[in-house]
Order: sequence, then C-alpha cells, then structure tokens
Amino acid sequence: MNVLEFLITDSSPLVAVSRAAPFYAGISAWTIELLVAGLILYGLRREEKKVFARRAASKSND
Repeated sequence: MNVLEFLITDSSPLVAVSRAAPFYAGISAWTIELLVAGLILYGLRREEKKVFARRAASKSND
C-alpha cells in the first residue's frame, strides 16, 4: 500500500478531518463576509451621520 492509497482509505483519520474541514471553511468564510459587511455598513452609517449633521448646520446658518 502506497501513501496515496493510505490517505484515500476510510480507515485513515485524515478522512474524518477532511469531511469536517469544508463545513468549518464555509462557516469561517461566512463569518468573515458578515464581519466585512458589518464594518462597511458601520462606516456608511458614520459617514451619513456626518452628512446629516453638516446639512443641519448649513440650514441653521442660513
């Protein structure tokens, strides 16, 4: 039995890890995507607050 056959067989503990690995990779990817989206939305909210404050200050000066 060569190394490749050993890695492919079901008796190998590597197969059990590799079956769970795609699940954890997917959960990690979704977590990263949600964090990035949250950061973008937070930054957008801050910028919009600045614009609204600037408009309010502009109207009060007129």
